[in-house]
Amino acid sequence: TRSGADKAKQRADEIKEDAQEAWDTSQNPWVYRISSVYDTMTEESELAMTERLFRELDPDFSLESWRRDCVEVTLPRLMALFLEGRVKELEPQLGEAVYKRIAAEAKARKKEGVYVDTNVLGIMNSEILSCQPPTPDNDSPTIVLHFMCQQINCVRKKDDPDTIVEGSEDDIKAYSYVVAFRRDYIPETGELKWKVVDFMLNGAIAYL
Repeated sequence: TRSGADKAKQRADEIKEDAQEAWDTSQNPWVYRISSVYDTMTEESELAMTERLFRELDPDFSLESWRRDCVEVTLPRLMALFLEGRVKELEPQLGEAVYKRIAAEAKARKKEGVYVDTNVLGIMNSEILSCQPPTPDNDSPTIVLHFMCQQINCVRKKDDPDTIVEGSEDDIKAYSYVVAFRRDYIPETGELKWKVVDFMLNGAIAYL
């Protein structure tokens, strides 16, 4: 009889394979960009250049520490605010275009009279996909991060919480997201602040 640990490992491997398949067939423009243009550059040179540029401003910066901080602090808060529709609290962390899109989605959800389950069960499988060099319009590199967010797929009517219009209370899914971060200079405070300049759902797979 297979032990619980063996079963858990098998399920983790299946999720990883499903996520890879979703990634390979994705329509996400970041995926196309990373899979084509960035194939001409080595991952090592991208990451090394990005770390060097950020260390000019912060000698202690490392991409691995930044990724861990994202998974442990930034992403759980970001996803909670996003799912709860607390757009105004998100605004300082988002680029203008991303803010407008998320605000429009939250407004549409409110108009429909529905709300989603806001429980974030876990952030997993995070990976730095690529780093874009600075451009004439943006003098800071952009870090593109992929992660899976374990969520409950349950949409309810706002005026009748007992009525579920999509999913169920035990419908757990792993949602694949691609997020692009950039460190912008804030003239008003003279600070460098991380902002989300792109945020996209890349698909979802059943977790259990």
